[in-house]
Amino acid sequence: MSTREEGRRAAQLHDVLDSAVRTVTWVGEDAEQLRTRWQGVSAQWRSTLEALAACGDELDEHAQAQERASAVEGGPAGIAEDGAAEYDDTGFAWIGWHNGLFGFDGGFNPFTGRRNLRDDIPIDDPSEYGIASMNQEGVPNCITIAMLGGLSEQDPQYFMDRIEQIGPEHYEVTLYQDGKPVTVTVDGEVISNGARGSDGLQNWMTLYEAALVQHGVLEEDGSYAGSAGTVVEAVTGVPMPQDLQILQDPVSGTGLGWDIESFGSGRTLDAQAIEALQDQGYTVVLGTENSDADREGVSLVENHAYLVAGANGSTIHLENPWGAGSDYTGGNGDRAPHLTPEQIMANIDSVYAAPPRDQWVEER
Repeated sequence: MSTREEGRRAAQLHDVLDSAVRTVTWVGEDAEQLRTRWQGVSAQWRSTLEALAACGDELDEHAQAQERASAVEGGPAGIAEDGAAEYDDTGFAWIGWHNGLFGFDGGFNPFTGRRNLRDDIPIDDPSEYGIASMNQEGVPNCITIAMLGGLSEQDPQYFMDRIEQIGPEHYEVTLYQDGKPVTVTVDGEVISNGARGSDGLQNWMTLYEAALVQHGVLEEDGSYAGSAGTVVEAVTGVPMPQDLQILQDPVSGTGLGWDIESFGSGRTLDAQAIEALQDQGYTVVLGTENSDADREGVSLVENHAYLVAGANGSTIHLENPWGAGSDYTGGNGDRAPHLTPEQIMANIDSVYAAPPRDQWVEER
């Protein structure tokens, strides 16, 4: 069997497995973990197939060129008259390492399982920021992506002012340590299945995710190295206060995420409290129950975070940080569900609230 035929078989096998994962009716925490892992494996599988296909095409072109050179009268086969090399000698550029394969998202390195940074990440366009820019992909850091989407929705310019392209595949991101600005270099390769834009390509969140890894707030694979509070403090320079109290009078509530069961007697979480936090300028993220049961007629991803995108007293509008283009079939619910107060109480077990814009550190 030829190499091309083997490649086609590998592609067909990928499609069979992808279809099986997407259509299986299995639900629950283990099922969600499987789907998340598959997103990463699938992306790497496709990228490797693309890299190998491009390599094969390149070798085929060179083979044809050598045949033509061998047929030329008077000269040794395959050697240019001036003795110069006919091939590019810049490492792995022969399979599109730097520019991406067929215009896809960065060149994939099968030896590291990572992707090269793109040179054309749109960092100066405010329309590229905000809720619409969220695309969590395959890394389990939903709170981070939801927070970045909500914070940048408040002030895109704040983030634009803290990202600078220094050179090819070389960016700098300003984060904060103890309220003081810290410049973090992002270059080389990034997580293959990490944060992307709504079009599936690297965006400013890719850079922030990579910077948070460098800063030690996220692990090398993009997962959490600490609490959600460390992410917010690194991005805004302001720590999450330690005294969040979502009461019947929520005006005094600020800051951290709490488990509803720990609130104690007299403490309640309701749509009015969440709306009050948002009205005060807080970026609010809600965490779902670790259960696949449909509660009060709504289907949400279990053990997952949703950004509060709006509230009107009677319903809370949520946004899934998976973003556009993700699979919202089966138990995954809607991308932008609207929950009643009863559904909030039945499905949400934690709240994270980042400080309002006027509290963020301006120094950079």
